[in-house]
Amino acid sequence: MIAHGLPIYVALEPVDMRLGSERLGAMVRERMRMEPRSRALFVFVGKRGHSLKALTWDGTGTIVVHKKLDSGRFELPRATGSGRAPRSR
Repeated sequence: MIAHGLPIYVALEPVDMRLGSERLGAMVRERMRMEPRSRALFVFVGKRGHSLKALTWDGTGTIVVHKKLDSGRFELPRATGSGRAPRSR
């Protein structure tokens, strides 16, 4: 189960949806400069925009959620000057 109130970080560049938890975790470290085993939710969108993977850690292991839309696309937020996208609540 994904905990309520986790900070959410979205990768602003599309990724290959064939990647698993290890490689997505490496992307969190390399590109986001964060620790994938922190209490946060990391979101990645596929190159075509119809698939999304979310990565989080629950204290005992990594959770990967994969969502594929039947129609439509996920929209990536635009980066701000700080390099972080604005969050809405």
